[in-house]
Amino acid sequence: MSNTAPTLSKPAAIRRMRYAIQAIALLFAATAVCAFVAILGDRFPHRLDATATREHHLSARTTELLNSLQGPYEMVVAANFSMLDQASARRTQDVLDNFARTTPNIRTTIIDVSSSRGLADLDALLARLVERFKPEMEKQQKGVAAAMTLAGPLNDSLNALSKDLLAAKDTVLEGDPSAAQLQRFYTDSAAVCRIAGEDLIKAQGVAREDVAKTVGRTAVPATEDAIGALRKALSDTMAQISHMGENLDAVSKNADEKIVALATRERTKAPAANATLLRRELGEALAALDDLPRTPISSVLRVLERTSAAIVIGPPGAAGTGRPGVTSVELSSIYPPKSPEGSGTLQVDLRAKTEELLAGAVSSLSRSDSPIVVFVHGKGVRMAPDYVPVISIVERMRLRGVDFAEWAAGIDNDPPALKSLDPQGKRPVVYIAISMAPDTAEDGARFAKLVKGIERLLADGKNVLLCEVPSTLPSIGQKDAMAEILTPLGVQVDSGRPLLKQASGPRGRIVTADLFTADPGTDHPIAKAINGLTLYLPWAMPVRIAEGAKGVRPVVMFDNQGKTLWAESEFLSFLQTPAAQQQLLTNPPEPGSSRDDPAGPWPVVVTVERSAAGKAQRVVVVGCNKWMAGDVMAAESEVQGRRVPTYAGNIELMDASVYWLAGQDNMISASPESQQVPLIPPLSEAQLNALRWGLIGVLPALILLLGAAWRLLRG
Repeated sequence: MSNTAPTLSKPAAIRRMRYAIQAIALLFAATAVCAFVAILGDRFPHRLDATATREHHLSARTTELLNSLQGPYEMVVAANFSMLDQASARRTQDVLDNFARTTPNIRTTIIDVSSSRGLADLDALLARLVERFKPEMEKQQKGVAAAMTLAGPLNDSLNALSKDLLAAKDTVLEGDPSAAQLQRFYTDSAAVCRIAGEDLIKAQGVAREDVAKTVGRTAVPATEDAIGALRKALSDTMAQISHMGENLDAVSKNADEKIVALATRERTKAPAANATLLRRELGEALAALDDLPRTPISSVLRVLERTSAAIVIGPPGAAGTGRPGVTSVELSSIYPPKSPEGSGTLQVDLRAKTEELLAGAVSSLSRSDSPIVVFVHGKGVRMAPDYVPVISIVERMRLRGVDFAEWAAGIDNDPPALKSLDPQGKRPVVYIAISMAPDTAEDGARFAKLVKGIERLLADGKNVLLCEVPSTLPSIGQKDAMAEILTPLGVQVDSGRPLLKQASGPRGRIVTADLFTADPGTDHPIAKAINGLTLYLPWAMPVRIAEGAKGVRPVVMFDNQGKTLWAESEFLSFLQTPAAQQQLLTNPPEPGSSRDDPAGPWPVVVTVERSAAGKAQRVVVVGCNKWMAGDVMAAESEVQGRRVPTYAGNIELMDASVYWLAGQDNMISASPESQQVPLIPPLSEAQLNALRWGLIGVLPALILLLGAAWRLLRG
């Protein structure tokens, strides 16, 4: 028996060699293809997102913003990552990666302050920021020092005015007309002047202490705090002196001897003139503070002082452009803390909120043409600086660099100058006019001033968003002044006939003034932003479009195909009934009166484009006032571990209207938080079972059948 191994024939060896070469070539080709695909994927990234809420993609609005960036931006996250929830941290990191992947102009830096290297990196970052904003901070310090020196002279002027008022009081004799009221007015006004002067001196002391303090781990003085203390004292004093000056003017110019005696009028002229002069001096002092350079570095340093923050740094050269250059985001807003062991707490998904906050920070740094929104109202009190009634709108839009101002038209005769917000006068200004119901004589006087102010804005070609309220005047044959001023625009709010909706319930007919829709019913650019989102319009009214009106387009329409809607003329008693009791009424309103409108369709949001005062003008008219209320805008619901807006359509209607009025149509699109609302319903249990069995059984069987068919075809 031979032990020699069998030798291959020459053809067999060649065949094996050929197979080996083919295998090596195939392996090399497959490796090369994978390498090239990886290179292309890194250079031209693209993600397939099959989720209903597109949670792995940035919104169209954010993408548009990032693609428009010019210059390098840096996102820095400084935190103790061992104290953060790791699952949420990964989600936030996904958003940061999406930002960097979308544009090469954004770089992300992570600083873990729990390590010595991280603290060194943080100190280097602080030093870099301080050096960059040093010129602006030095100029701000000089301005604060100059403003503090004004407190003494202004206090002297206030004390002098107080003495003049007491002297004027002495001219009022006991037998003079309105003697008691005038004496009390002069006495109270003199006391106001003395107290205001003392407040100015106190503010001067507080500002001096603030300037001596430093911010965080740096030697930066707290000049922003000093400016805040001085501005509050000056603005409060100016408001008091302005109101006082108007009353002094009214007394000095009252020619009715039965109300004010001649001697009193003559003695009041000097204090009235001094009040006017003092108001001008206070205004100049406030203007000097407003003209100081903005140094957001102070607020950023305060956030970094807690060694936990996310900051966005814009490209160099922001000075003089109106852009802040650097801004911060509270870390807790994008990184929730770690849950206690064994708590079973489910962390909410913050990806959409993270995108909204970071995109807003980038927008505030990159856009020098962000709109300025001015709230116009007829209330007897001011909303600024807290803006409590509309705080949800203010907080949301400030994220994108939008600034806010107020015109209390029932108090002030003229709109704000806006010089401090827009020194160069290049930013678009949008006026949001909030109507009111004049229930009292005092309300009626302020309502008249509000109507006059809005009419002035429209005549001057300003861009206005007007929100109306129901009125009972048309039902008694009178005209609603607010609705009438829109007639020249080709529209008129039917404020005397709000829309009601009826339905059948266990107790019979149920009537409500709460209207909901997810279909605007038009192709207007604003309508496209709110399409598919829940829009809530309580006590909405038709906005009638005049026949042949040019430049007028409906945005949101309600029809009556279901025969459940109508425009009700006799609504007062139903309006006065508390909302919780309206469904309990045994005899609610019903369509039937000859003055009702049961036909439809009814536009409730309308836009107007026209030329006024020699320039292009845009106007949005909403036949509803409560749609922008704080409790509506801030309402949230929890969906699958995510906090989502309950009425996302209301939020997007506000955003889209402001951008449309500002002429920034490219910014009109659904926001990230609105995209959290699932537009695709979740799969049912039956659908899930069918999908599971299809993957487990049908797909393998299909592959076997295809293989068998292939073998049959090959013979």
